[in-house]
Amino acid sequence: MCRPASPLPLPPPPGASRCAPGFYSAKGSRKPCQQCPTGRTTSDNPSQQRFITECFVKGGFGVVNSTSNSTDAFNPDTDLPADELINLPVLECPIGYFGEGGEAGSKCQQCPAGSSTREPGAANVTSCDGECTGAVLLGRWSPAVCVST
Repeated sequence: MCRPASPLPLPPPPGASRCAPGFYSAKGSRKPCQQCPTGRTTSDNPSQQRFITECFVKGGFGVVNSTSNSTDAFNPDTDLPADELINLPVLECPIGYFGEGGEAGSKCQQCPAGSSTREPGAANVTSCDGECTGAVLLGRWSPAVCVST
């Protein structure tokens, strides 16, 4: 009895560029690797570095709505095709938010009520280990005043 074949990563086509994580090369291209947009990276698997749309959001970052000046900026519409998601700007998650990354449209998520991150760029909810004592909104989002617990 034969087992079903497991999907193996495909090597780049002969002569194609092998890129480092965070870079991609046009499918089958011999052109130099190009860097992903700010806040995005690629897998270290060459078969997943062939298109700019394979650049995904890094952990600790999230897509933003660049036209908003409030916390809504970190909750943009990500129900878009991949070729449009790649054009959304990406910023480091601010204090009080974390971003797991891994997808083209990954967002920064707010920490659970009463908690916060101690620094910007948190990559998971376990970083929400600071206690918040308040926040100031001056027309724009401002981090809460938080202390370690």
